[in-house]
Amino acid sequence: MAMGIILIIITTAASLLMLAFFAAAEVAVISVNKVRIQLLAEGGGGIKNAKIMCELLKEHEMVVSAMLIGVNIAIILGTSIVTFLLNRILGDKLAVIVATIFLPPLFLFFGEVIPKKIGRLTADAFSLKYVKVIRFFYNLFYYVVKHFTFLLSIIKRMFKPGASKKSTMTKEEIHHLIKMSESDGVIKKAEGRMIESVFSFNKIFLNDVMTPRNDIVAINSALSLKDVLDVGIKEGFSRMPVYDKNIDNVLGFIYVLDLIQAINLEGKTLKDFIRPILFAPETKKLGVMLREMQKSKIHMSIVVDEYGQTAGLCTIEDLIEEIVGEIRDEYDVEEPEIVKINENVYLINAMMDIDDVASELNINIKLEEFEDVKTLGGLVISLTGRIPKVRDEVRVDNARFIVEKVDKHRIKQIKVVVKKARPEEKEQNIVE
Repeated sequence: MAMGIILIIITTAASLLMLAFFAAAEVAVISVNKVRIQLLAEGGGGIKNAKIMCELLKEHEMVVSAMLIGVNIAIILGTSIVTFLLNRILGDKLAVIVATIFLPPLFLFFGEVIPKKIGRLTADAFSLKYVKVIRFFYNLFYYVVKHFTFLLSIIKRMFKPGASKKSTMTKEEIHHLIKMSESDGVIKKAEGRMIESVFSFNKIFLNDVMTPRNDIVAINSALSLKDVLDVGIKEGFSRMPVYDKNIDNVLGFIYVLDLIQAINLEGKTLKDFIRPILFAPETKKLGVMLREMQKSKIHMSIVVDEYGQTAGLCTIEDLIEEIVGEIRDEYDVEEPEIVKINENVYLINAMMDIDDVASELNINIKLEEFEDVKTLGGLVISLTGRIPKVRDEVRVDNARFIVEKVDKHRIKQIKVVVKKARPEEKEQNIVE
């Protein structure tokens, strides 16, 4: 009897270890960070186990199926042998009762729940440490898994005819992968933002990134070469559009460098140096515009409105900045969009995006009510219903917007006074 009890303990322990390994391996293979494993495999010299894991992940579903077969074998073998040994000691009826009461919770808790938790939390480390064992059992169960997968594919086709054989990754999954890679230190946050910008790139229109009509530095075609050079040096632009009579009649653009090289040539006028420029509607998406610029090798475009008038200017730099962020050269003077005067008062550039103002200052602006307005200055004009004057004031939520500077009917700077909630008001809001 003593030998029978020892055999029961050994068999139960062996079955639990076997079950625990397969359960942990199953979850680890599902949860492993594929990007990190790939980087480890491709890194300097490469990590051998990472290379093996990369090969296994190419047959991801089959490896998981192999581990599931291992789980079932462990459960069937363990319960069968232990029940048989209990039967020899306790008899048929008592053996069944004992096995039914003790084995399921024992196998479930110590063979499934805990190992799967460990496999999920240590997916990368577990996979790399035991990858050779995982590969061994995958090869052992390969033909069983292959036939099982074949039958499963037939069943899938029966219920989902024409379904794609290859699974695709959704945008939500890609977003989750980027965030996970950032938190794991695989990529930097700036790199993560850049990747996400690529996905949103084709959803953005030219009128979201263009330089507005009023801010365009353009050259009258009647100016002399010297005068144009003076404007280029003063404004710090290497390329400028050229118009005839007014900005709605753009002829092309000039390179300031062309003028410098030809400044001493006699008989040359500005029109001799005008290069072709692109024209595009406000509703054209950035991806389409970028491909057009690359194909034509013209990196500047006039953005026109629905009436064919000049609405703004867009360069290839504006498009690239939507992905990589602000690009500043030696001529750019960085001016902060928000200047904090004190705890509740801020001076803000009227061209700043409303979304950014709302998030920076924690102001509840109902953006759905101002769908056609993008800038803070536009918001003030929309609320007043006219071109505001200096000291004009509007209120939104807990903030007052006061016009500070106006230049030729255009708002340049706005003072924002944010009313902070009192402690008792905050407490009341929480209760409500």
